[in-house]
Amino acid sequence: LKVVKLGWNNPFYRKRWEAAGLQPGDIKSLDDIVKIPMYDSDDVKQDQLETPPFGEFHNVSAADFAAAPFKMQTSGGTTGKPRVTLYTPQEWELNGLTAARTLYVLGARPGDVMQIPVTLALGNLGWCVYKGVHDYLGILPLTTGTGVVTPSRRQMEIAFDYGTNLWCSFPEYMLRLAQASREELGRDFRELNTKFVLAFLGPDTEGKLRAELEEALGCNV
Repeated sequence: LKVVKLGWNNPFYRKRWEAAGLQPGDIKSLDDIVKIPMYDSDDVKQDQLETPPFGEFHNVSAADFAAAPFKMQTSGGTTGKPRVTLYTPQEWELNGLTAARTLYVLGARPGDVMQIPVTLALGNLGWCVYKGVHDYLGILPLTTGTGVVTPSRRQMEIAFDYGTNLWCSFPEYMLRLAQASREELGRDFRELNTKFVLAFLGPDTEGKLRAELEEALGCNV
């Protein structure tokens, strides 16, 4: 009920709830949650286009920035203008905990070494994975960034030198790394005995890309 009260004070939620016929006080118990309308990332994107730059979703002002430290991250922008998310310190910790939980379920454990060839910029991916492994899992993060920052040959030299056994990157670049290892170092990527690669396969409905990756990298994807 406290969360619902917060929602009524936020214009993004209030407009959607009123449009669905809700009034303050209509949500009295957990059983009433089904009355609350859903929203998705497109709604957030549209909100930020209509009320730039942060949208009514965040419900913040310049005074809020002076009162608490905020961190700004965005979505990847693969489907248009990136969506912005503002984090206070508490929310940023929850982001790291969520990433850590995901990685632990996949098999990451203290003492592992995770290489992160992902852009460490406004996009959220690289940072939340870094925070999860560094702050909560006892895993050494190697924040090599993309091939623009650390060339692919050097990426693989680092992996062999420091014992990388976990990766977070995109599938096409992982295949490029396997190629660089083979052609520029004369070494098979599978020598690393990688536990798993956290990747983003997209519409790989028949599993062909996953199969190609697992064959080239010698691990679960």
